[in-house]
This record gives sequence, structure tokens and C-alpha cells, in this order.
Amino acid sequence: MEKLKLIKPNLNYEKQVLEMMQEFYKDESTPYGSSWLKRFLEDYPWRLNYLKKSESEDTITDKRYVPGIQYVLVRELDNTVIWFINTRLKLNEWLLQHWWHVWYSIRPKERKKHYATWQLFAILDIYEDLWVDKVLVTCDKVNVWSARTIQNCGWMLENEIIDPEDWALLQRYWIDTKEWIEKWKIFFSDCGFNIEIE
Repeated sequence: MEKLKLIKPNLNYEKQVLEMMQEFYKDESTPYGSSWLKRFLEDYPWRLNYLKKSESEDTITDKRYVPGIQYVLVRELDNTVIWFINTRLKLNEWLLQHWWHVWYSIRPKERKKHYATWQLFAILDIYEDLWVDKVLVTCDKVNVWSARTIQNCGWMLENEIIDPEDWALLQRYWIDTKEWIEKWKIFFSDCGFNIEIE
């Protein structure tokens, strides 16, 4: 069984996180949310502090937004950081119309290995614990592989909108948290992956 874990970025994983970020840029594939992810490369400790502040309503720096937690997925066999995922703990009206609960990017060399499917399942576990009944995820319409993963996981397309940051066309998908977990939990537990959330 392949063991994976979702952790918050920390100083112990600085080398692995920066290696992942360098891989994005060498591959010339822009990671989702790259407008701020460059700060990982420029000032890793600053970025960790920013993420910590973003977890609380009291300390979040941009009051348009809501508390959220960023995770990275680590493969324990070789201690490799596979990708990152950002989770908003709730949505306000503005975010509901223009953004999402969840966004993620997987490093180029780890794509098409089903990690996206497993991590989306683990994230729904987090939202179930937060009593969030329905979760919203988006992807660029041109990102066919990501859209296919989201659709295969049972997320339902609601509509398409223009991303207010870069004017790309975004697809908005919803899923019923409890229904999906009850339907697929046994299947996922028997498929050879074990994801722990720290």
C-alpha cells in the first residue's frame, strides 16, 4: 500500500517544496495560483508566516477572503512533495460568485498517476469534519486532464465564469460531501493508497 500524507508546508520540508516549485518553472507549466506561489521561491519563511495568518479570521491579511489551509501531499516512500492544495474553510458571497473552496496543482512529473483523485477524496474528509455539505472546485476550461479528474470523482458542473485575475474561462463544479464519502469510502480504502492528514 502506498502511504501518502497531507501536511501543512513547514521548514522541515523547505527543500522538497522548493524542488517542486522549480520543477513547475523548468517545465514552463504555470502552477495554479502562481501569482503568489513565487513567494515560496523568493522568501519561504515569509510564505509560511502568511499561510499561518491565513488560517484565522483574526489574522488574515486580506479581509475580502476567508480562513483557509494550504497542504502539500507527501509520498512517504521517498519523502517527495507531489503537489499542493489550498482549502477555504467557508465561502463568503463574493468568493461564492468568483472563486472556490478548493484549488490545486500537481507537479509535472507526477501527473497522470491518480494522485489528484486520492487527494480530492482526502480533502472531502476535511470538509465533512467541518460540516460543509457541498464543496466547490474550479479548473480552467482548457485544463482537460483536471476537468476529467474532477468529473470522474462525481463533481457536477454548475456553470462557467471568467476568472477575475487572468480572464481565463473557469468551470465550477460542486459535490455533496457526505453522499460522496459514503458511496466511495470502502472502494478507496481497498485501492492501495493510504492518505493521512496531519
